[in-house]
Amino acid sequence: MSGRLNVTFTDPSRGPHQPGASHAQRRGRHLGRFALSRIVVTRPPRVQLLGLLPAILKPCGPACAQPFTNRNVEALREEEWHETPAFVIANADRAHRIAEDLFRDFGDRVRIEVVGFDSPRGVWLGLRHQIGKGFAVIVDGREVFRDPKDSDPIKGAVSRALSTRPALA
Repeated sequence: MSGRLNVTFTDPSRGPHQPGASHAQRRGRHLGRFALSRIVVTRPPRVQLLGLLPAILKPCGPACAQPFTNRNVEALREEEWHETPAFVIANADRAHRIAEDLFRDFGDRVRIEVVGFDSPRGVWLGLRHQIGKGFAVIVDGREVFRDPKDSDPIKGAVSRALSTRPALA
């Protein structure tokens, strides 16, 4: 987590159980002689790549299936690519290309999540943003790009999201 932590030094005679102690101190945020006055946390914008995607892009993928099938991960990956419909592979290629572009241009200033429509989170995101089918990119939960052909509009949305965050010292 990146961000700035402001620490206020307090008089030790006014501890958390003293009548003059602040509400924050009584609630347990008092750390000995230090009290946290304000925490400024800036999380990178989240970019969610949403669509029907092959299992190889999902968090577990073929590595989880390996112990049950006694086959190596590469063989499972090859089998999946042969059995996957073309539009799902196209979604995977598009997601990969967009993610590479964003990492190249923004580095660790952006968080990328790959979410399959067939996951509970994917169903929820699809309903929330009214994405019925295809492929979509959601930037910071606000801007939705349905079936983007390239990453330029997405980069613009990420730049706008970054501009709304406070600069780190």
